[in-house]
Amino acid sequence: MLSLAAPRLVVLGGFALVAVASTATASPEPAGVAERRADRRAAAPALVTPPPEAAEADAPPIDDATPDEPAPLSTGWPWRGRLANAVQLTPSAHVHLVDADVPNGRHWGTAALVGLVERVGAHVAAHAPGARLQVGELSGPGGGNIPGHRSHENGRDVDLAFYFVDDETGEHVDLPRFANVSRSGTARVNDRVVRFDLERNWRLLEALATDEETPVQHAFVSRSLRQKLLRAGQRLGASPELVARVERIMIPPGVRHPHQNHFHVRVYCPADDTSEGCRDRGPYWPWMPSAHPWQARVVPLPGYPPREATQTTNVARRGSRTRSAG
Repeated sequence: MLSLAAPRLVVLGGFALVAVASTATASPEPAGVAERRADRRAAAPALVTPPPEAAEADAPPIDDATPDEPAPLSTGWPWRGRLANAVQLTPSAHVHLVDADVPNGRHWGTAALVGLVERVGAHVAAHAPGARLQVGELSGPGGGNIPGHRSHENGRDVDLAFYFVDDETGEHVDLPRFANVSRSGTARVNDRVVRFDLERNWRLLEALATDEETPVQHAFVSRSLRQKLLRAGQRLGASPELVARVERIMIPPGVRHPHQNHFHVRVYCPADDTSEGCRDRGPYWPWMPSAHPWQARVVPLPGYPPREATQTTNVARRGSRTRSAG
């Protein structure tokens, strides 16, 4: 399903920007990381109700590299960055590329982002068989500026269309382009009235907020839809902790684009790319994987994590600063 594009040399203003070469195989995890992750998953309470079907198992594995290909590399900021050895997102059983964006060919990202998109689509389909995640643009094959976006420059941003159902039949609808949602919760595309599907869109958000492989920083969406989705999560029986997670990653963007027709999702730098120049700006959520370098920047939030865990973290940080000063 995936293909790799070699980085290109781009000359801007007389300066050559050369993509950084990565190793031919994926970097091994530090000793003990896999064991700690397994122990944490076994001990942590489930945030999401298991789906009625195991459709998530159908999502193909996404490998950072093969023996003959260098790993993808994201450098710089989402709004000023580059992407090397990109992974291409292609249609699958649970993922559909929005027709209007297909000719542009900007469906390239890090392996972490492409894997996340596949898992999210499979998660929603497990709860709502037949539903397909509608995906807009990610990044160009080499990153950099692309028309129509202020970010999407280093393979860590993706636009996800809303899930809609036919207003009369209730059947899932694949739309050819993004559609603005009215105050009544409907949209009109090619003389067809469709309705914003609160349940499927909530399932998308819960998958983004709880993915254990790729931490999501933001899911930008309009303020009015944000409130409707949070109420939908409560009605569907989501735990207070899960609702709090979704509430924090789902924020309204600036007034320039209210995001009334799609989610703009941004993930953090892949852990291995942080030492190669990948850059993030906070906030850094407390549920970020413990092995990620940005974990040291996490600021405890009110009510999360539990007070005992917060106190332990603060003591450890104070001890670390004391040793550094010595």
